[in-house]
Amino acid sequence: MTRTRPLRAVLLAVGLAAMLTMLLVGAERETPPEGFTNAADLGRFNPANIISDGVFYDTSSMDVAEIQAFLDLKGRNCTAGDLCLSRYGMATYTRSADSRCPRTYTGASRESAASIISKVASACGVNPQVLLVTLQKEMGLVTASSPTTKSYNRAMGYGCPDNTGGTCDATYNGFYNQVYMAARQFKNYQANPTRYGYVAHMNNYIAYYPNRPSCGGRTIYIENQATAGLYNYTPYVPNQASLNAGYGTGDSCSSYGNRNFYSYFTDWFGSTQHSGGASVAEKYLAMGGASSYLGAPTGDVTCTARDGGCLQPYQGGAIYWSQASGAHAVRGGIYAKWAELGYEYSLLGFPTSDETAIPGGYLNLFQGGAIYWSPATGAHFIRGGIYDKWAKQGYETGWLGFPTGDETKIPGGYVSTFQGGAIYFSASTGAWSIRGHVYEAWARQGYEGGPMGFPTSDVRTLPTGEFSVFQGGAIYWSPTGGGHALRGPIYTAWARSGYETGALGMPVGARTSITGGAYQEFAGGSIYESAAHGARIVTNPFRDKWLAAGGTTGVLGFPASDAGRTRTGSFQVFAGGAVYTSSTTAPQIIRGAVYDLWARQGYETGRLGYPITDVQAVAGGEQSDFQGGSIYVSRSTGARWLGTDLAAGLAARGGPGGPLGFPTTDEFTTATGGRAAHLQRGNLYWSAGTGLHNVSGPTYTTWGAQGYENGPLGYPTADATAAPGGTGTVTTFQRGSIYWSEGTGAHSVPAVLDQAWARWGGAAGDLGLPTVDAFRTSAGGGGLVQHFQRGSIYQSAATGARVVRGPIFGAWAATGYEYGFLGLPVSDETALTGGAMSLFQGGGIYWSPAGGAHAIRGRFYDTWAANGYEGGALGYPTSDEYAVSGGRRMDFERGTIDVTNAGRAIVTLR
Repeated sequence: MTRTRPLRAVLLAVGLAAMLTMLLVGAERETPPEGFTNAADLGRFNPANIISDGVFYDTSSMDVAEIQAFLDLKGRNCTAGDLCLSRYGMATYTRSADSRCPRTYTGASRESAASIISKVASACGVNPQVLLVTLQKEMGLVTASSPTTKSYNRAMGYGCPDNTGGTCDATYNGFYNQVYMAARQFKNYQANPTRYGYVAHMNNYIAYYPNRPSCGGRTIYIENQATAGLYNYTPYVPNQASLNAGYGTGDSCSSYGNRNFYSYFTDWFGSTQHSGGASVAEKYLAMGGASSYLGAPTGDVTCTARDGGCLQPYQGGAIYWSQASGAHAVRGGIYAKWAELGYEYSLLGFPTSDETAIPGGYLNLFQGGAIYWSPATGAHFIRGGIYDKWAKQGYETGWLGFPTGDETKIPGGYVSTFQGGAIYFSASTGAWSIRGHVYEAWARQGYEGGPMGFPTSDVRTLPTGEFSVFQGGAIYWSPTGGGHALRGPIYTAWARSGYETGALGMPVGARTSITGGAYQEFAGGSIYESAAHGARIVTNPFRDKWLAAGGTTGVLGFPASDAGRTRTGSFQVFAGGAVYTSSTTAPQIIRGAVYDLWARQGYETGRLGYPITDVQAVAGGEQSDFQGGSIYVSRSTGARWLGTDLAAGLAARGGPGGPLGFPTTDEFTTATGGRAAHLQRGNLYWSAGTGLHNVSGPTYTTWGAQGYENGPLGYPTADATAAPGGTGTVTTFQRGSIYWSEGTGAHSVPAVLDQAWARWGGAAGDLGLPTVDAFRTSAGGGGLVQHFQRGSIYQSAATGARVVRGPIFGAWAATGYEYGFLGLPVSDETALTGGAMSLFQGGGIYWSPAGGAHAIRGRFYDTWAANGYEGGALGYPTSDEYAVSGGRRMDFERGTIDVTNAGRAIVTLR
C-alpha cells in the first residue's frame, strides 16, 4: 500500500499531480496476517466518511490496562520474546506540550508499548484504537508472530516517503518516535485543514493507485476532518475490486491502506462511526449466533440508536449496545414491553443485561430500571426507588412477587403494583411497600390522596397484627380489631401511651368526628381530641365514670389531660373538672368551684384527701364529700370546706339546706387548738373536750363580745335548747351559759353565778332570765354582778354568789348597793315568818308586807337580834335608821331602838 508521508507535506501543498508520482513503499501490508477472516462488511465502506471525528479523536476508548489486554490477545501467537508488541518496552523521554499535542508526555526509563500508546493518545488527543489500527496496517505489529527491530523503527511508517524507494529518515526511527510523530501529524492535519492535499467539506479527486494515472480515481466529497487526515496520510481510495476482496488482493489498480484501516477497526472495535457495532457482533457470537434463542439476523447492525448506540434485530429478539451499557440481548414479552415504552428512548434507556431466567419468569436489566415477566403477570417495568425497595423485599421471591403493572405516575409520586401488594414512591418519602389488610384500610382512606398521604415505612409485623407508617399517621391492623388509620393528635397520644403495647392496645374503631372534636376507640380505652386540649387518653376507671356523666357533652366535657398518678391513686383532668380515685375510694367527679378550692388545699395530699362522692346538687348550691371533710358551694358564699367533724355536724343539723345554711368561711383552727367555721345562720365550734356544737344569732354575738372560746365561757358544750319555762333559749359553755329571749336579749351567765341562779330555779325560777351580761365589781376585793328579770346575783371570793331581789334589792340599792355601808350580800334572800331577809357584809335587809324592806346594821342589828329578831317583841323594822336628838333611831312594828351618840342602845316597846 502507498500513503502520503509526513515529509511530503510541502509537496502535497503543490498539488495532486506531484503526489501521484511517488513510489510505493513496502511498509504497508497488502494482505492481512495469516488466519484473519473478514468480518467487516465492506459493502458499508463509505469513502467520504471512513471514520467519524468523534471516534478518531476519542481518547477515552481504552485505558492502558485495556490496551495491554488487547495486545496480549491479538499477539498471542508471537514467538519473538521481548520483540513481541505485548512484551515490548523501551526508554522514553519527556516531550513538552505544544499546540499539536497539548499535554506533556513524561518520559520513563522503561515503558511498555501499551503505556506508550496510551500516553501518546492522551498527550496528542487521538483515539488509541486509531494508533493500534495504524500499527497494524503499516507494519502488522499487533498480530505479528516474529517482528524485527526494523519493524519497530518504522512502526507507523512515519518519515518513509514513497519516492525514496522504501528508505526511511532515521531521525524518526524507534517505536516511541514513530507513534508520537504519527499522532502529532494527524493533529497537524486537524490544525491546518487546508494546507494539505485533501480537505474536508469539499470535493476531492482521489486516485485508486499512486503513480498509475491509467487506473483513474474518483471525486469524493470528504465529510469530516478525520477522513481527510487518513487520505493525507495514505493518499488513495480502494476501488471496487479492492473492496470485493475483503482482506484479499484485488486487481492491478487496487490499493489497500484505507480499506484495511476500515476493516481492522471494524473487526476489532466495531463501527468507525460508533463504537458499538463490534460489541453487538461479539455479543451475538458469544451467545451462540444463529443457534441461540435470537436465531438469524433480520437486519444489519445500525448505529442510529440514542447516544450513538447500535442495534441489530434477529428472529428471536435484538441486541442493543451503547457506550455506557455495553451489548445486551432482549426478546419476547420483555422486548415488547420495552418497545411499548419507547425502546432506548424511554425512561429505561439501554439494556444492561441479557434476559435472565429467574424463578417463575425472566428479567432484563436496563439503565433506568428493569422489566420482569412471568406467565401469570406478563411483562412490566420497575425502576428507581421502587425497584430498590422491591429488591430489599427479595425481588420476585419475596412476599410481593412479580409486578402486575408498570410504574404509574400519581399525584405527588409513583406506584407499582405486585402480586402481593404495591410499592409507592414520592420524592419526600422515598419508596415503601404496602400490602394486605393495611393496604385495604389505606385504600378506604383514599390512598395517597387521602389524609394519610404516602407510606413512610413498609408493612411491619407485630405480635398482635401489623402496621405501616404514612405521612399523615399510621394504619394498624389486628384480627380482632380490623384495620384502622391513626393520625394527627390522636396518633401522637397513642404513641405516647406506648403504641400497641401500651394500656390502649390496638385500635378497634375508626376516627370519628363529634361536636367539638373527634375520638377513636381502642381495645383498652379511647382517645378524644379537641382543639382546646389536644388528644387525650381515657381509660378505665375514668372512662366509665366520665361516660356515665355524659362524656364530651356532659358536665366534664373533653378530657384535658391523660390519666396521671398520685402516690396512692390516680386521676384525670377534663375541661369541666376531674375524676379522682384511689385504692380505697371509687372514681368520683370533682369540678367547678369545688375543684378549685380542693386544689388550693393541696389536692389529695391536703387534709381533705380523696373525694368519696361526686359533686352533688343540694338546696341552694353544691356539695362534695371527701375522706377528710366536705366542700360546699353557693352563689352567695362561694366555695368553703369543712373537716370531717364539722361536716358531720353540719350534716346532722340538716346540711347546707338546713337551718344553718352554707359555710361562709373555711374551717379554721382556733388559738386554743379547736376548730371552727362560720355559716350563713350559725357557727360550728369543736374542741377535743367539748365536741362539736353550734352557736348562732344573738347568743353568738354575746359570746363573741366576751372573746369567743378565748373568753370566760370557753367552748360551747351544747347547741341552743329551749330555756326552762319556754321563755327563750339557752346555750351551755365550758364555764357558763348564754340565755336568750325576745324580751331580754342574749346574756351569758358565768358558771360561778349559775349555781346561785339555779338555787332560785334558773330561767324558770323567781329570778327569770338575765337582762345584762355579768360584769365586774371592785367592791369586796372584786367580783361579778348580774341582773335578772326579777333579781340580781352578786359574787365575790369572800361572799360567794348571792341572790338579791324585790323590795330587799330596792332597799339595798338605796344604800348604794355593794359600795354602800352594807357591802356585798352574804346570803340569798331568806323567807321568814311573815317576811324575808338578806344578809350583807355590813348588816341585813328585812322585809315584811306591812313594814316594807329596811336595812339594819351595827348596834341596831345587835340589839334587835338580842330581842329575838323579827320573832321577838319588836317584830319587823318599819323604817331605816334616822337621826334624832342625841343619836339615831329605828322604828319596828312594836317599838323603837335608839342608839345614843355614846353608843348606848335603848329599846322602847309600845
